[in-house]
Amino acid sequence: MRILVVNEFIGDVGGAERYTADVCEELDRRGWDVHVAYGEKKGNNLPKVSSTQVGSNVLIFPWFKTPTLEPLLKLIDHLKPDLAYLQNVLNSEAVRAVSRKVPTFRFLHDHRLFCPTGKLLWRSLKPCEKPFDSLCLLTTAWHGCMGRNPRWLLANMKVMSKAIAAARDMRAIVVASDYMKKCLVKQGFDENSLLVNPLFSRFPVAESHEPGESCLLYVGQLSRGKGVPGLLKIADQFPEHVKLILVGEAPTKEENQAVENGLMRLSHPEKVIRVGWKSGDDLLQLYRSSFALIMPSLWPEPFGLVGIEALSQATPVIAFDVGGLGEWLRATGGAELIPRGDWQKMGLAVRRLFEEAGTRKVMGEQGQAYVGREMTLQIHVDRLEEMFQASVRP
Repeated sequence: MRILVVNEFIGDVGGAERYTADVCEELDRRGWDVHVAYGEKKGNNLPKVSSTQVGSNVLIFPWFKTPTLEPLLKLIDHLKPDLAYLQNVLNSEAVRAVSRKVPTFRFLHDHRLFCPTGKLLWRSLKPCEKPFDSLCLLTTAWHGCMGRNPRWLLANMKVMSKAIAAARDMRAIVVASDYMKKCLVKQGFDENSLLVNPLFSRFPVAESHEPGESCLLYVGQLSRGKGVPGLLKIADQFPEHVKLILVGEAPTKEENQAVENGLMRLSHPEKVIRVGWKSGDDLLQLYRSSFALIMPSLWPEPFGLVGIEALSQATPVIAFDVGGLGEWLRATGGAELIPRGDWQKMGLAVRRLFEEAGTRKVMGEQGQAYVGREMTLQIHVDRLEEMFQASVRP
């Protein structure tokens, strides 16, 4: 069968782009005729399959303009795909246009179909339990979830409503966790149109090796929602020889200033090392050289891919039990889950794993075995194939 995969970007720029490349190449290996339509090329790691640029204006957040869909529609008419698999396509008109021409599926990488800002109340840093509706204007007036710019607020309200309506025309939506499925059901989506299909590590399960003994690794945006300022507040409590490695960058100047302020308050700032974004072999070596990965997110993570990547290298995980994280981390046996926001327990967990090499080894081996057995690219694509083939079967 011929499949058209659509994403705003291609290249090694984010999780959706890596997912697109990996899934497309695996489908290609299995004999599918795969073609990628994309808006803009960024970075490396391009999918090794046929691709066509349709222009970023066709796929991006449309604000108050409706861009021409002609390049995308012409491509569909030319390729005549049996189905389409959408990734990050923020233009609801493009989603609806594709759905009208071909059976369409979507992998939902984040909260976009039930919250424009990630289900976190910014004033209190607590998760939001409400589905998206007109009352969100009152919520954001108090919590500042969608900012204070009136144009941005109106655009979000207009675009979100259209995106939800357009998504209901698709055959199915694929999500990585039961948490995401529950959010979509609460938003009014049909439970039978939702497939939970957990993600996979981009790194192969490691051969036997001994993880590092002094590095504690964090991978992600350096932001309040990800819990980085709180993590810095407890860094002085870590054992003397522990070094905290921060992989990532702050998304805004304000977030970066919060990180800098946290570093300045430390008694031993030299114990925290910022290394920026890392990928490929550089990131792989950081996973392998760390005694644990720490995930202090306060926002409800849709899944938490970096946890799988760490466990694939037998590196155990310490995480707050938020969003979809706890679902799979609990099953792996390779993680210590902490009640959300309990920084004291998180600090104690770091000390315990640092001091107890035997515990580290057992957790790492259990987590690694689970990932190798249950959370591989091949298993993920098996489930996709079953869904795709069932939908177009006569």
